[in-house]
Amino acid sequence: MPRLVLLLFIILLNACTQKSELQIQDNNTAIKQTLSTESGRGLQRINSIQRTALIIGNSDYSGGYSGSPLKNPVNDAQDLATALKKLNFKLIHDEPLLNANKQQIEQAVKDFTQQLQQGDLGLFFYAGHGMQIDGINYLIPLGTEFKSKADVKYKSINLNWLLAELESSQNPVNFILLDACRDNPFRGFRGGQKGLAESRAPKAV
Repeated sequence: MPRLVLLLFIILLNACTQKSELQIQDNNTAIKQTLSTESGRGLQRINSIQRTALIIGNSDYSGGYSGSPLKNPVNDAQDLATALKKLNFKLIHDEPLLNANKQQIEQAVKDFTQQLQQGDLGLFFYAGHGMQIDGINYLIPLGTEFKSKADVKYKSINLNWLLAELESSQNPVNFILLDACRDNPFRGFRGGQKGLAESRAPKAV
């Protein structure tokens, strides 16, 4: 079966405001439609492949350089996890990863990619603070304190690293959904930009 890597970035302008249940339902509908469409494009075996998801929601940020607390990510992660289970997705550790630090996220990604090596369809979802520095995107874990750009680079989750990890699994299909607050909580850093920079999925082989 030919490899297909799909990168879906959902960077919502209102990620720091209250989301409605309709928006969650819309996201679920989009996932269903995409799976159905791809099945008709030569991936007829997709329904027989195990569907695995890693769902992360970070809300409980402290103040200062670690960013302000967010209201929605934990709830969104739990809602999406419930919806994905109805779509026959198996969650890493059987539940969403909530309010996670860097070590916990990195270990969960390792567990995720190991599972994907079995030929699974993968879906990664992250909700929480995100930022870009010098054109590179970072997902912000809990328990961090940033005083410089170097701190962000070494104490956060580099999105390029995550993409490389997923690419190494060599599984047929991956979805990546990012619901990152576009307000930059680190405005004092030169090179830090509002929102996330454009990222591209690795090319299919």
